[in-house]
Amino acid sequence: MNVIPEGALHARKNNMEGAGEDFTAKGIPVVDNNGEQQAEIEKNEVIFTKDLTDFIENNLKKFNSEETSNSEKDEIAIKVGKRLVKELLTNTDDRTGLIEEV
Repeated sequence: MNVIPEGALHARKNNMEGAGEDFTAKGIPVVDNNGEQQAEIEKNEVIFTKDLTDFIENNLKKFNSEETSNSEKDEIAIKVGKRLVKELLTNTDDRTGLIEEV
């Protein structure tokens, strides 16, 4: 499931214990099973599933190919747009109410 997290913005300190020492003091740290920070996200930043990310990246490669015609590019853009809308509305845990607000 995709997620829109609650928490701190990059511009705000997260006030978490260990912040600034073991992981970032701003935003929301993403840590692995060993406790090592791998990324930083922020409130209202949509985090896509691996499957959706792969779908978007594969279609971006096709879209940017010199062999892809303009009509094929239009079809790719529509296909990706439809999938994104479906994912956002039916497969996203929106913890801040952003989707309804937008």
